[in-house]
Amino acid sequence: MSQVRTSEPRLTWPDAAIYRLLSAPLADAPGDVGGVILCAGAGARMAPLTHALPKPLLPALNCPLLMWNIHHLSRHTRHICLNTHHLSTAFEPVRSIARNAGITISVVYEHVLSGPFGGALACLRHNTQPCDVIVLAGDGLYEVDLAQLLERHQEREADLTIGVAAVADGSRYGVLTVDDTDRVRAMQEKPANVGPVKFASCGVYVLARRVMGRFQEHSGPLDWVDLVTKLLREKCIVMAARVSRWLDAGVPSDLLALNLDLLNSKAVHKVANKMDHPRALLWSQGSERALNDVHCEDAVLIGECVTIEPKVSLANAVIGTGAYIGARAVVRNAVIMPGATVPPGLVVNDVVWS
Repeated sequence: MSQVRTSEPRLTWPDAAIYRLLSAPLADAPGDVGGVILCAGAGARMAPLTHALPKPLLPALNCPLLMWNIHHLSRHTRHICLNTHHLSTAFEPVRSIARNAGITISVVYEHVLSGPFGGALACLRHNTQPCDVIVLAGDGLYEVDLAQLLERHQEREADLTIGVAAVADGSRYGVLTVDDTDRVRAMQEKPANVGPVKFASCGVYVLARRVMGRFQEHSGPLDWVDLVTKLLREKCIVMAARVSRWLDAGVPSDLLALNLDLLNSKAVHKVANKMDHPRALLWSQGSERALNDVHCEDAVLIGECVTIEPKVSLANAVIGTGAYIGARAVVRNAVIMPGATVPPGLVVNDVVWS
């Protein structure tokens, strides 16, 4: 069973890989759309990894989840706001890293958690742009055409458009009732014992700016289900839109699956260089070097400043920045967190190791 060790991870970022990820051209026509990434939650289900790191800063191919979402969102808007609360000081480097890549980030610290939709409102109160807003949850990765999503939202004159995906266990998510025209008719938050569902809210939203006025004087936490319930009661238009690929990061086994999925996809090209190897798809984020007496199979990503001793075996593995792998260790179907140590001779299998 996928699991995670109990020691606390350290924050070590691969600068070259992050700048490579953020280097794609920015949106040409900002101003008519804003961006929000929700980053305030405590990530309790991801503990113990979130004892030292906020969940949006956990690594996806050694780059924080947040940086992947900034990369995705900055293709469509230059106005990105983050809300923070849990371990808020850990986000301090984000603005300077993004600024060096030509992306402006503003950060709103919430003294008291206000819920997912409440966090979006907190960001919007600091942005007076009269525009629609794309909101992403900071604890997942998404493959979705945001420009098309925004266009469809505006064509339908929707107040809210919600990205949806099919899931095996609807009890972990907001579940929508959707008609044949993709219009949302109801929403339940984490309903018990529902099993597989076709329309789970997956953390992608387009919000019409006019909606904010309905909550201008509200105080207290607000979830998305509160917004949907109010909008439907007032006969507003709430739409659903399919997200073609969603990698959730709710629990440690999700983080493992997310990393291994990216490792075996085209996304790895965005953050690493391919190395010649007779047996493995070998990727490097540091300077290319010979792996003397190291056995590699399947796909393997080696981060910056990694030390790998002789007789190590690696297969389908992400090795974190600054990690140490002791002699004769075996790492298979695993993520080694940045800065972690794998003792000599240990077998690390199907785990996030910190």
